[in-house]
Amino acid sequence: MISLNTKRIEKFLANEHSNTVRLYHCPKPEFINDIIIEGLDQRLSNQGMFGRGIYFTPHILKANQYNNTPIGSVSHMIVCSVNLGNVKEYAYREKDPSLKREPAGFDSIHGNVTGLDEFAVY
Repeated sequence: MISLNTKRIEKFLANEHSNTVRLYHCPKPEFINDIIIEGLDQRLSNQGMFGRGIYFTPHILKANQYNNTPIGSVSHMIVCSVNLGNVKEYAYREKDPSLKREPAGFDSIHGNVTGLDEFAVY
C-alpha cells in the first residue's frame, strides 16, 4: 500500500517543472514531527489573509513573522519546493480570508497584503 505522503511526492514529481519555486514556511513547533513524517496538511492551517491554506513566502523575514516560539526555544523554518501551478494574482493589499480552497481555475494564490509576497496552496 502506498502511503499518502508517497502519493503526494509522486504527484509533485510528475508536475515538478510546471511552476515549482523554493519558498519558506514557518510551522508551529507542535506540528514539525507530523510535517516531517506526513507532509504539510491544510487541515491544520489557521485562518489567514487568504483563508485556510498553507502559506509560503520567498522572504525569510516574512516567514519568521509566523514564528510564535518563545525566545530562547527551538524553532523551525522549512525551505520547500512548492509547485504553484496556475497562480491567481491578487492586487497589492487585496485579500480574501473566506478562501477554503484555491479559486476556480487556479492551483494557488499570490498576494502582498503587508509589503512582502506570500503564496498559499490549498
